[in-house]
Amino acid sequence: DGRERLDSLKTLTGFVLGPKLLAVVERLRFHADERGVKVCCGLMFHESLERLWALLFPVGVAGGQIVAPKPTLASPVFLAAGWASPAQRQTQIDAWKAAPGGAVLCCNMLANSVGLDLADAEVQVNGELAWVPSDALQWEARLHDVHQGKRRAPPLFEYVLAKGTIDEDMALAMLTKMGAISRIVGTEREQQGLDVALRGSGLVSTV
Repeated sequence: DGRERLDSLKTLTGFVLGPKLLAVVERLRFHADERGVKVCCGLMFHESLERLWALLFPVGVAGGQIVAPKPTLASPVFLAAGWASPAQRQTQIDAWKAAPGGAVLCCNMLANSVGLDLADAEVQVNGELAWVPSDALQWEARLHDVHQGKRRAPPLFEYVLAKGTIDEDMALAMLTKMGAISRIVGTEREQQGLDVALRGSGLVSTV
């Protein structure tokens, strides 16, 4: 059933998540610390977001005692986790927006995919793929500056994917689904960050 398929997907993505999250952290460091811009980081599953948070704030041990986490990034990092209430997530988002210079907002993609304005982000770094095109596009749409007119350039969408893994199957499925949608309703695929990212990734042949 649907629950079993979701659990299987979590298991398969979990096999390669460790190295991918290290790459995600490096992309966050590059954009937030080196370039000094606001970044939005998206992951599908709670477990993935927890593992990323543990990398960003590793807990050390000194003299047999657990010491306070030391941030991995120089820039401030905020968490809009799906397990938090909408009000708690909005508090984190507001703090991220108010932070001067580079800052990172870590999110569950589905929990924050509708009705939020994340257009302060110049870059969206994603460590996992959604299975449904509409979910992915809703998540990307959070960065589109529809009302406030503060964006000077189009947002950049980055996807950290691993060749020879479940990412290949998911990328092919997503491209196939988006191609079918485009043929039926006439959407402009080239304007969608996910489509462009997957076609340029080298993971799959162009569909």
